[in-house]
Amino acid sequence: MKGNIKKLAVLVIITAIAMFIPVAMTPVDVNAWNILGNYAFTGSNQCLVAPFGFDSNLNANPPPGSPAGTPGVWVTDLQSWEGVYTFGNNGQGVVNIVDHDVGATPGAGGSVSVYWKFNYTVAAGGRITFTLVPNTYKGLWLTGPMKGTPVYLVTPGSWDGVVSEDGNNIIVTWGAPLILYLADSNYTPIGVQLICNGSFVLIR
Repeated sequence: MKGNIKKLAVLVIITAIAMFIPVAMTPVDVNAWNILGNYAFTGSNQCLVAPFGFDSNLNANPPPGSPAGTPGVWVTDLQSWEGVYTFGNNGQGVVNIVDHDVGATPGAGGSVSVYWKFNYTVAAGGRITFTLVPNTYKGLWLTGPMKGTPVYLVTPGSWDGVVSEDGNNIIVTWGAPLILYLADSNYTPIGVQLICNGSFVLIR
């Protein structure tokens, strides 16, 4: 009788361990966080724009050929965003926004419609990471002195966020300052760089 009880106890323990092994080895499924579909969002964004790019310490560069010690050239760009993040079940999604902008053109403001595609992954604890799908960031100035001008940006970086437990809210930030590169219509950088930092609330 005691021998049977011991065998049963061992069997129960082995079964319990086996139940947990697949969980530990299985990658986090983006669908497990129930974030599929559309999220309305709003938030603010700030950018430091360097027409001649940044040095290795992220200081704005002066114009090429300037004497040593010439201060760098830069402008600040303040923005408020509103739009929609759409999450697909394949770790991909799209963003459609309107950016209300003050300062991109010194002494002026305006608004820009922007669209891009992204890839995303969700880690344990609901940490979400985004990367830009290359050659998809397209903007168009709707108002202001640059009305009708297209905008193309590229970035090798990523940005982050946190998903709420019920999946109905996502807080998105740029994480470490995100460096963007202004590009031509072929998505070739043209020398202008931006360092941006923002915070956005996504609500389903």
